Amino acid sequence: MWTSALYYSLDGHSLGAGCQQMSGATAFPYIDGIAPYLVNFFQINDFAGAKEKSWQLRYDFNFDDIGLAGLTFMTRHINDWNAQRPNSGDGTE
Repeated sequence: MWTSALYYSLDGHSLGAGCQQMSGATAFPYIDGIAPYLVNFFQINDFAGAKEKSWQLRYDFNFDDIGLAGLTFMTRHINDWNAQRPNSGDGTE
């Protein structure tokens, strides 16, 4: 597995891009109760299937810069391909 992310921030705005590629014949293993650090690991989908590749774009805004302390906004898009599913071939999440 390899995973990478880069972010650029300026005046409360932050733009990021990340990518992740899994290798091997099985999905990424988890130790019971411990979530791994993967750039594209999220509560709904983990994007960690066998041979799965994924990328993301992310935007954050910190409202401290306009006087609203403690308020932040974040949105992202993640896309994947080549996920190996048991008995069903390639798939996506």
